[in-house]
Amino acid sequence: MKKHILLILLSVFSLGTIQAEITWTLSDDGTLTISGTDMPNYNYPDYAPWYSQRDKIKKIVIENGATNIGNSAFVHCPNLTSITIPESVTSIGKSVFVNSGIVSITIPNSVKSIGEGAFNGCSNLTSVTIGNRVKSIEDYTFHDCSNLTSITIGNSVNSIGNYAFENCKSLPSIILPSSVTVIGYKAFHNCLYLTSINIPNSVTSIGYEAFAECKSLVSITIPESVTNIGAGAFGYCSSLTSITIPNSVSVESIGAATFASCPIVSITIPESVKIIEEYAFSFCSRLTSVTIPESVTKISEYAFSSCGNITTLICEAITPPDCGYACFDYVNKSIPLYVPANSINAYKEATQWKEFTNILPISVDPTLALTLTDKSADLTKGYYQKGKVTFTRNNMSVGDYATFCLPFDIDLSKMPDVFSKVYLPLNIGLLQPSGTLLMLLDEVNNNTIIKAGQTFVAKCLKSEVVFENCSDVTFDDSTPNPTPSKVKIYNFDGTSGALTQNTDVNLKIGGTYSNLTKLDKNNYRTLFSNGSFDSTTSVNPFQMYVYIDGSSLGSKVTSISFEFNDVATGIKELRMNNISSSIYDLNGRMVIEKNLKPGLYIKQGKKIVIGSR
Repeated sequence: MKKHILLILLSVFSLGTIQAEITWTLSDDGTLTISGTDMPNYNYPDYAPWYSQRDKIKKIVIENGATNIGNSAFVHCPNLTSITIPESVTSIGKSVFVNSGIVSITIPNSVKSIGEGAFNGCSNLTSVTIGNRVKSIEDYTFHDCSNLTSITIGNSVNSIGNYAFENCKSLPSIILPSSVTVIGYKAFHNCLYLTSINIPNSVTSIGYEAFAECKSLVSITIPESVTNIGAGAFGYCSSLTSITIPNSVSVESIGAATFASCPIVSITIPESVKIIEEYAFSFCSRLTSVTIPESVTKISEYAFSSCGNITTLICEAITPPDCGYACFDYVNKSIPLYVPANSINAYKEATQWKEFTNILPISVDPTLALTLTDKSADLTKGYYQKGKVTFTRNNMSVGDYATFCLPFDIDLSKMPDVFSKVYLPLNIGLLQPSGTLLMLLDEVNNNTIIKAGQTFVAKCLKSEVVFENCSDVTFDDSTPNPTPSKVKIYNFDGTSGALTQNTDVNLKIGGTYSNLTKLDKNNYRTLFSNGSFDSTTSVNPFQMYVYIDGSSLGSKVTSISFEFNDVATGIKELRMNNISSSIYDLNGRMVIEKNLKPGLYIKQGKKIVIGSR
């Protein structure tokens, strides 16, 4: 049996308008049906006439003709799962569904406003669609909707209010329309599974802790339109490795703890910034490169504290910025600090700055790009930021071996499709009875970081090899070509496996950044595409070379190499064909297995050790 209750509102006149009557019924199946025009605002939840029966409400149907949903109308309805809102409704009041059990809702295009905290604490809400006439997502609108996974925002919304989506811990992504200009305080704070969010070019302000503790957020791009980034806006985003702030952004300060404890790798601060507030980049433990623009006048206490992996620091300010207490605490003070050439002495005397022991001049525009090839080694003096230096080697065939000696660090894990194998030269070699000198190389894994100036050999998967977005690079008058390393040479008799150190051959392995000319072609050797080391009169830039000095044996370097240590089990080969199941000594001679003496041998391309019998 349906319960019928008629609420008759006395003719209340306000500014010449009459508030019409509202009627409602609650059926046995839990459907609350409401008809009428203007629903009153219930300033306290228990003022709603159906409040005493709120536990019975499962579904709400608002009939066509109603123009609004009053404040606090359906608070604490735990079993409410759905609501039908007609196109006649133009406004939804404050706190309408606070702590209700609603699961999904579609707000029609007729609705122009949604009140503050309308869905606050709706922990069962999973899906929301907002029509195209709503102007603002007000404060606390979806606060604590911990199971919200999908939301579509209409294209007329111009602001996201304070705490609007705070603690929406299940929300994976959100697309803001191009009409949004303001993102409020803690708008998306603690959205733990938020991995992506666009910030449209219309946004001018990002509020205090707007995205703080969004622990799954990986990257963010700040649009040029932004003029304010609030304190702690991206603080403690523990997966945020990439953030782009264009120089055209008109932000005058980086707020307190804005990027604190974020794993970002590098940051270029916009040229509009004057102040870097306290703890702005503190505990950014993966930060390696920082550029501070000329506009900065103050760096507050602890701003870069505990950024222990910074390797390059550039400050373009002519007058050293005032530094607060411990602003570079736990930053390595021996790293290069690049400052304007005429300001070096000022930095050497300024508080905090004077603790850096390697202050160098910025001799060229840090944004200058440098393009290098194995035919061009014009290393223009100056500092070049990561991503501004590229090196290219082409005219190879897939599968060719090549040597490299590059002026920047290389992370092999970031270029898996470039090389199939990479080798570093060892500091020992083998001299065989024939006079052949074996070049020993050690294969490295694909997670290795090869430091600037380290020579290496690689088997190429492409005919053109391009290195870009590597580490920062600095060239100045004190940047020499890498010093070649000496290699200890051991005699090997080819049968017993006995090794004795030989001092007759002086072998060096090195690299060069510039073209190296040597008339004595018997002494210099480089790796050719067929895998052999041969004599050459000059070494191309950015390549490895082998230099044999003072040898009376006229030794030559072959292309065979392997890892030489007690635990090695496999031979690494550059060019070794027709290996059969027979056994060979290291001189390449087939030997009879039953007559083997203890020593090192090769069988089916593998190094084997024959011990005493």
